[in-house]
Amino acid sequence: MMVRALDPSGVFDFEVADGDAVPTVFEIRVLTVREREWIMERYGKAGDEKQTRIILDTIRLGLNGWRDFLTATDDEVEFEMADGKMPSSKRTEFVSDAALQLIPPKIWGDLCNAILMGNQLTEEDKKN
Repeated sequence: MMVRALDPSGVFDFEVADGDAVPTVFEIRVLTVREREWIMERYGKAGDEKQTRIILDTIRLGLNGWRDFLTATDDEVEFEMADGKMPSSKRTEFVSDAALQLIPPKIWGDLCNAILMGNQLTEEDKKN
């Protein structure tokens, strides 16, 4: 397998399907080294009590938008950013808490992993 460089300025799609429905597409980006470092320094070694915070901060930093994310009544969910500042990040907008709380917890781990892997998963990795 060839190693490929990450594109820290690139945005890519991560699809999550639920049965036969049209998949929801999360638009995500690769975290910078400083952002990753900040998360790890902030939480130290990941224990169960810190795992959720690591996952949510990773999503907060790496999620740029979504498409085909619907409510129970099939209305499109609007993506919302909030102004702010996180140490070690040059970004000044992050996923708002209001938007973050709409993402079902059952997909937090997969979304976080996709951000951290930087879209480097092969089709074989995605099957496992």
